[in-house]
Amino acid sequence: MRVGPGALSFILVVIAFHPCQAADAAPSTQPAFAGQPDGSWTVAGPGYAAHINKDGLLDSYQVAGVETLGQPLAYHRNAKLLPDQFLPTADSLKVHLKGTGEATIDYRFHPEGLTITPTYKGNGYADFRLTASQELLGIELLNDKSSSGGGDAIHFLEHGEIRSVPAVNSSRNQMVRLHYPGFALHAHAQAWGAPFNYESAGSIGGHTWGRPLLEANHAFPIIVTIEKGTQRADLPAVPFVPRTDKVASLYYVDEPCTWNIDLGEKKAYQYLLDASLSTLDLTWSATDADDHPVANGKATIKLQSGAPKLIQPVTISTPGSGYHQVLFSLSDPAGKMLTSSFVTRFTVVHKIPGMVNRDDTLAGKNYSDYAVVGMIGAGCIRESHDIKGFLANQEPKGNEWVKVEGSEPPAWLNVKRMLATFPWSRSCVTG
Repeated sequence: MRVGPGALSFILVVIAFHPCQAADAAPSTQPAFAGQPDGSWTVAGPGYAAHINKDGLLDSYQVAGVETLGQPLAYHRNAKLLPDQFLPTADSLKVHLKGTGEATIDYRFHPEGLTITPTYKGNGYADFRLTASQELLGIELLNDKSSSGGGDAIHFLEHGEIRSVPAVNSSRNQMVRLHYPGFALHAHAQAWGAPFNYESAGSIGGHTWGRPLLEANHAFPIIVTIEKGTQRADLPAVPFVPRTDKVASLYYVDEPCTWNIDLGEKKAYQYLLDASLSTLDLTWSATDADDHPVANGKATIKLQSGAPKLIQPVTISTPGSGYHQVLFSLSDPAGKMLTSSFVTRFTVVHKIPGMVNRDDTLAGKNYSDYAVVGMIGAGCIRESHDIKGFLANQEPKGNEWVKVEGSEPPAWLNVKRMLATFPWSRSCVTG
């Protein structure tokens, strides 16, 4: 049978308006929600699967078949919130909870990640905790902790220091990257309000990252983004802590800046020996208060050691006095282990007759910021991550801080601006 031009055009139009007859329909990117008999909900989407338990808390989030969570999301536990409604929509599941006050948690899923938006309706403060699974290789701290970083709002880094897990406790970590085999989860809380709220205390410790969410009645999104990469590492970052035997990490210009890289007991790195790793590469880089490089170096650490603890001493040579920070990093030559790193700070000063200088009788004891600034001769409080020491409308009075009437609203001051406020202390700190 011969088909004329008009009939052929009609056939093509029909195919165009019925693509399922010409090709498979594009797969949906929307999540599929399903309620379960026990009151929980499952979520399935391209490349991920999740579970929200009967208490309304996310307790499983699998990416490429890898479980990323080790415990359910913890949210405002003191309020004893219990769900009374689950409402699925196109891409989200909203949970309404009641207890001491009420709250909502909006879980929004998409192929690139997950956004959790809790809102507590009541009085006081709320907080959250996300605890990673044992699949976690390391936690990368992305808040800018450089000597001159800071300003009116917190700064973030693309690449920061990577803590091994269980992670040594650290505060002021609003943005982190959780490393897993083959991918990472970039996570941060989207703060609101005054600039100093952007750096309200968040913390990591063990496998957990979280922070308080400040006042009630404000939505506070927690944004998790899946980052797929070429990460070859499948062994967790090795734990270590740089230690110094100098009080307040305070060195004189005529003595070596020696640090001890402490890997702890053999059981802490036995998993590396089991994977046939016998050496690690240690590198370090130091910068001054203006973030200019002043020293770098490298060494090899042998894991086979008969000592009760593995401690590697290193010496950093600086060009003179000043306030410095140093980043130590540990990696293995084969790339099987996720690199771990640790930022710490130290000060180099001249020993001046008649000054307090370093008080070595404080070795092994607790001492305050006031003792530290007295030792370095600074007429101010040393650099800190505690906001109350840097409010522009406060002045020291004895051992307390008092508000100055008629002053401007609070504002952040970083180390460089602080030293500029106290010009006599700059010469003491830097020489």
